[in-house]
Amino acid sequence: KTWPEPAQVTTALAFRGSKAVAAWCGPCNPVGFDRGVSIGTVDGAGSWTWVDSALTGVPSRYVTGAAIDASGNVYITLGGFSRAWAEGPGAGIGHLYRSADNGATWTDVSGDMPDIPANSVQVAGDRLVVGTDLGVIVSADGGAHWSRVGTGLPATVAIDVEAGPDGLLYAATHGRGIWSIPLSSIGVTSMVGTPLTAGVATPSSPTGVTAKKNRGRAVGKVRKAQ
Repeated sequence: KTWPEPAQVTTALAFRGSKAVAAWCGPCNPVGFDRGVSIGTVDGAGSWTWVDSALTGVPSRYVTGAAIDASGNVYITLGGFSRAWAEGPGAGIGHLYRSADNGATWTDVSGDMPDIPANSVQVAGDRLVVGTDLGVIVSADGGAHWSRVGTGLPATVAIDVEAGPDGLLYAATHGRGIWSIPLSSIGVTSMVGTPLTAGVATPSSPTGVTAKKNRGRAVGKVRKAQ
């Protein structure tokens, strides 16, 4: 996907099966801020068709993350805070939106999520997992209700969350390293139809990765959080 304007930069990207979703901002500064989402589908010959979403009803805020579930529903997360009392850019309620029709319409599925910036979203089995400015949260009912994932993870910015093929959920944080916790601890028993191994441990505390700088490179040592 190539954006038509030089000021447009990609802020989120997700791919699953024959569908992809890409988000952009540009300009990205408060003055003149604009953002958008485009949904792409690929045919058997490898040719992509992209359709821009009008994002009707979605607050004019930075699109931080995107994901696609097994049914083809598209999810996007929004940075910033909900502002029912504001006018113009930034106005609107909600941090997680879902589209079941390739971006034609959007539904706020933030539920009882705290009013904190959301940075990343992943679909793990039938769970929605969101990285926020205060850690990682999960929903087992499509976004209606949310709870904190595990214990031991610092209350810090979770920039990215990813479900690994090793049966672990990973969270990359701002300044506190990369952390992991078994997907089974949030009720995920299979990924893409493949059962998770019975030997995966289910501690309440995640495993942490601490890093130190070494001539410009990050080197890490894995440790178990207590």
